[in-house]
Amino acid sequence: MISVGVVGATGYAGGELVRLLLGHPNVRLAGLYGRNRDNQPIETSHPHLSSSGLVIDQAIPKPMPSLPRCPTAWRRAWRPKSWPAGRRCWT
Repeated sequence: MISVGVVGATGYAGGELVRLLLGHPNVRLAGLYGRNRDNQPIETSHPHLSSSGLVIDQAIPKPMPSLPRCPTAWRRAWRPKSWPAGRRCWT
């Protein structure tokens, strides 16, 4: 199972991402983050998600120090030959 945090969960794209992730069997939503929305229920922004009981947090957590930082210009489909296959990073 993979843990996922959604930054920008109060916007349209964030709400759709939350909806899709809630239905995924191998994903656990670790947190929802939105500007000026500390401890606000998700249904305030997205009424269709009211049954989830999720709450939006304003503070974005610090990245995990065990993962190296990815270069900003990377795209998901592109990986330099020097980067080992399957290695993870945070952006």
